[in-house]
Amino acid sequence: MKDKASSTITLRAAGRGDWGWMLQKHGEVYAPEFGWDTDMMEAFVATALGDFIPKHRLPGYGSWIAEADGVPVGSVVVERKDAETGSLRMLLVVPEGRGMGVGKELVNECIRFSKKAGYSKLSLFTTNENLAAIKAYEKCGFKYTHSSKWTGFGPELEAMYYEIAL
Repeated sequence: MKDKASSTITLRAAGRGDWGWMLQKHGEVYAPEFGWDTDMMEAFVATALGDFIPKHRLPGYGSWIAEADGVPVGSVVVERKDAETGSLRMLLVVPEGRGMGVGKELVNECIRFSKKAGYSKLSLFTTNENLAAIKAYEKCGFKYTHSSKWTGFGPELEAMYYEIAL
């Protein structure tokens, strides 16, 4: 990969071989970065991916890998929450891809996809510790709706819920 300033970001549909990369990078990046329990965090992502993968070709389901000069630097999925609502899940930008607009590109692709899929809104949840993701979501137009206590990654966190009307 070139330096960040001269790198070209492209998005492509996720597929064969990408699911393992997504799981691995979530464990390698987020668990240590935030002090989360790696086993719990990876189990959560593995379960979410296990539910998503068999459906990923169905209408209303989408997944993308962001690449910088052909090297994966981010990923995200959208799945059907209900007939009117898509759910943005598992946004990841690895440290090498940060500061290049990767998160914004991935989130905007989820919004475009969700509009085409016929959803009237797109929802997501993140934790209070993931400030970079929160910033990207808010810049793309997501609005905070509510929060709750959550221990899915080990320590007690605040699960923060956001949505955007499409």
